[in-house]
Order: sequence, then C-alpha cells, then structure tokens
Amino acid sequence: MSTIARAVAVVGSLYALMRNRLGINVATSLESQELSCTVAPDRRLVVLGHEPIAGFARDHGTVANEAAMLALHTLDSTTLLAEPTFVAPGDSCLRTDDPGWRWHCIAGHGQSLSDWERRPLGGALEGLAVDGHTHVIADVDGLAEALAGKQDALTISDVGEAMLALATPAAQKIPRINANGSVTLIDVPSGDGGVYVPDPVRNYPLTTDFTDSSGGDDLTATNAVITDGWAVLTDGYMQIPDGTDLDCAEWSIALDVAPAEVSNWMRLWDIGADSTSFVILAMNSSTGETYLGSKMAGVDIYASTASLRPSSASPNYWPVNSPSTYVVTYSADIGAKLYVNGWWVLSVPTCLGLATVGHAESFLGRSKISGEPAFTGRMRNARIWDVCLSPAQVVSVSI
Repeated sequence: MSTIARAVAVVGSLYALMRNRLGINVATSLESQELSCTVAPDRRLVVLGHEPIAGFARDHGTVANEAAMLALHTLDSTTLLAEPTFVAPGDSCLRTDDPGWRWHCIAGHGQSLSDWERRPLGGALEGLAVDGHTHVIADVDGLAEALAGKQDALTISDVGEAMLALATPAAQKIPRINANGSVTLIDVPSGDGGVYVPDPVRNYPLTTDFTDSSGGDDLTATNAVITDGWAVLTDGYMQIPDGTDLDCAEWSIALDVAPAEVSNWMRLWDIGADSTSFVILAMNSSTGETYLGSKMAGVDIYASTASLRPSSASPNYWPVNSPSTYVVTYSADIGAKLYVNGWWVLSVPTCLGLATVGHAESFLGRSKISGEPAFTGRMRNARIWDVCLSPAQVVSVSI
C-alpha cells in the first residue's frame, strides 16, 4: 500500500469518485497518496487516491442470474453511469434462478464466478444430509452414562439459575444481568445491526409536536411549526427546559438537520448556563467551517473543520435542504467528537461536560450571544444522552 501523504475532504458519492478519476469537471484530482472517503447513496468507502481500501459490506439484493451477478460491479467501467456500483469481499446477493442460496463475494470485485461462494440459507439446510453421521447416543457404548456423569458434576452460578428461572417471553427479549445477580428481560433495541443504544434522557422526535417522548417537559418553540414530520424553523429556535437530568459528566447529542441557509455562527444547538458558559455546535458561512466547542470563565475551547465542504469552489459549504445527522459525543478521557452521518470529522480534546457549563439556558437553533442568527431550515430527532456513545452506536442513531 502507498504511504498516506495527507487526508483530504470527502470526495462525495461513488459517482463523484468516478468523475474525479476520469477528470470530468474536476478542479483537483485525488493523488495516489491522498486519503479520502465517499458517502451515500451507494455505500461508504475509504479511498487512497482512487482505490477503495476499506468500507462496509453491502447486500446487493436479488439479481436475476449468474450474468447479472457478475455484472454488479460497475465502478471500474469506462462508461460513466449515473451512479456506479462497487462490489467487494463481504458483499452478498440472492439470485432468482437459485432459490434457497445466498452468493457471497470472497475475492476481487465479483466479476468472475471464482470471486463468489454459494452458501445455503436456513431453509435449504433441512434438505441436506451428511453421510456417516446417523448415530444416536444409544448406539455408542457407555456414552449416555459418561454424559450423565459429567452433567451431575456441573455447578451453576446464581446468574445461571436466574436465567433458568425466567419464563419464555411472548416476544423477543434480551437478558440484562443486574449488579445483584438477578436477570431482567429487556426489549430488543432498534438500530442498524441490533446495536444496543441506551434510552436518551431527552428525546424530541419533532415529527408531530414539540413534546419529550421520554416523559420530560416540552420544548418551547419560537418561529417553528411541525410540517411533514419535521420542525420547520424560519429564523427560529426551540428552548430546551432545564432539569437535573442534564447534569451529565458524559454526554451525547444527536440532531437531524436540513438547513435552508447558513449564516455566520448559526447554531445547531447551544447548551449552557448563560452567554459566558456553554457548549455549542455552530456553522459559519463566511469561512465554511463547522465549530464545536465550549466556553467557561472567559476561556474559549473550540475546534473547527472545513472538511464538510463539497469542494473549495462550492458556494454552499453544507448540503442545503439535504438532511444530515450531527452527533457530538463527550467524555473526560477522550473529549468531544463530532460525527456527520456516522463519520467522525472533528475532535475537541478539552471540551467540557454539561454538568460543568450548566444548562439553565439551552436552545436548539439559537445562540445565547446577542446579534448571532437563529436557525432557518428543518430539524427532527433531537436527543440527549447522559453517556458517551460509541462509534457503532453513533452509526446506529444516524440517518
């Protein structure tokens, strides 16, 4: 692998990567030692130059037959498609002409039959027989007695006994082992890949109203209405009610955002005691940067990134009217991290906890500093946790 010289801005979709490689309307082509990445709609990939080096496995759905399967990968085509497809080891598909089996890419880009491996689905296993493995325990002298002796010698812990004592649930549940050794059945969490995400202390879906679905006080909205499952703000904001549940040493905040415009220092959120003590996530249209940081006792602790810009020549530094999920996580040992649509883009190692800066005056879409603009655009799924979410959990709560 080539040495990485530097990381550059997100290159865009696979279509944008292909245009960059072919030199079509591209101001600056990726160099072989430059690290970048692609985003949806097709898939997320890390690329070195124009060569993908890492990414998520993908289910390509159902194709008609072998020929269609071998033709899935189109990224290396010399014909520029509307949106090419990338196939890599770990990907899989079903075939209409081969029911009961899933085909898995194990090498290359799935362009030859040797790149694929055929594996049975669960239903297909019922028809399989394995020669020479038809014995039962009774046919083997002494096996039943030996097994019984081993079982008599086994011991079981209090947790094991608690598990055995549980009744069969009516729906799928996950056992949670409590500190006292008891076991409680909890609901299966939602999210990509079944990743467990704890319940937020504040949860404002903003799809039908401004209420807190976790049972807390409602948001107070100014110049904001609910339309088509979003809170639509026009130079507006929503005030977050104060509460002891925000005394978080660790915290995470997630928000789906589709700005209609971007102004200087326009806040996504601003949480704190007053205009001298807060943590913020803001956009700055004059520089094209996204700011994450905190302030306390007159000391500003900020970091910013311009990597969210599609290109240095673009007049819009953010995807205006296009929804994205912004997630910020914080713990004292790693600081604050900003993720956009599941991608880590920025860190502030010395940011502060909500318990430290306070939370008496907290807003979505508004700054506590006089003269700075309110938000114009759409918001939904505003959530606050009293824990620092892991990267996998961040992906699970993102669009």
